[in-house]
Amino acid sequence: MKKAPDWEHDMNNALLGPGLDIYYKNLSLNTRVQFPVYTADTDHPASAGRLVLAVGYNFKQSRYLLK
Repeated sequence: MKKAPDWEHDMNNALLGPGLDIYYKNLSLNTRVQFPVYTADTDHPASAGRLVLAVGYNFKQSRYLLK
């Protein structure tokens, strides 16, 4: 395996964790918590995990591309 240049960061991580999706009418709230289950051996700091929060809105639609 060749060594990456100093400016390049390897991101060989596997994350795993629970999530929750809440829907109310046209609004959605998505939450995720992810923890590292695998981190490749590098000289860079290990990943600490990730927290994801998202809010979505679905517009009313009368015509669809696929039927």
